[in-house]
Amino acid sequence: MSGAEIALRVLTQGSKAETGQVGTLQQFRSAAIDMTPSTAAATSSALAAIHDLASGKPSPSGAAMSSADAVDAVKQWAKSGLFHAAAQGNADDAVRAAVKDGKLPTLPTLDDATYAVLSEPERKIYGVVGVLQGMYDAQPKTLAEALSSHVDAVLQSYPEAIARMQAGVADGTLKEAEGWKGIIADYQQQLDAARSGKMEIHSVDDKAQVREIDEFTVHDDGVGWSGRGLRVEADIPALQAKYGTSHVLPGASPYIGAYVITW
Repeated sequence: MSGAEIALRVLTQGSKAETGQVGTLQQFRSAAIDMTPSTAAATSSALAAIHDLASGKPSPSGAAMSSADAVDAVKQWAKSGLFHAAAQGNADDAVRAAVKDGKLPTLPTLDDATYAVLSEPERKIYGVVGVLQGMYDAQPKTLAEALSSHVDAVLQSYPEAIARMQAGVADGTLKEAEGWKGIIADYQQQLDAARSGKMEIHSVDDKAQVREIDEFTVHDDGVGWSGRGLRVEADIPALQAKYGTSHVLPGASPYIGAYVITW
């Protein structure tokens, strides 16, 4: 049995992989030292990633693979039923779960020459997994991270945004009649709250107040890959009444559920 066949059997046998197949896979890893150093490293890395996926173990470091390791991994994934939908350019629940839970190593950007080595189904797997990894990586993993990310974004971008809007009102590009002074005031209040540490975050369990709709779909329009993450629907008046402030910003993450930031 080849090393690839061993790895794929580990991947597809579920709970059996934890008991009966790990030793066999380890034997193949040991045999890999007889290959050239670059081939051995790439093959061992790809098979290790497949074994970790089968056993439910997260990718050890989350760091991006080398281009050679990535090509080898994608070629191994293409032989597995787990990536059947991805090989057709679609993200299904199985691949979404694997990416969300960190069970696949992070794919790097490939140059044109390296990308050309992949077959069409392998390119689709690379595109689907890569886009999903980017979307899930951008999601906050804790409430503290969600709040910190928003505060940082406000502190970094709002001063310049306020200055530009003020300049637009001053030179007439932005019309006062269109409510720009009120918009500027809202931005300034949010910036002041971020600077003074007055922003707070609250978990929201009531789906009538905040509801997240997870999509995490991937699309190739022939020019490049794109994706849709999640949508948030919220009852703003209900949130304002509950938290006693007109300043509410609903959000959500597949890791922490729905939340609202107030100030």
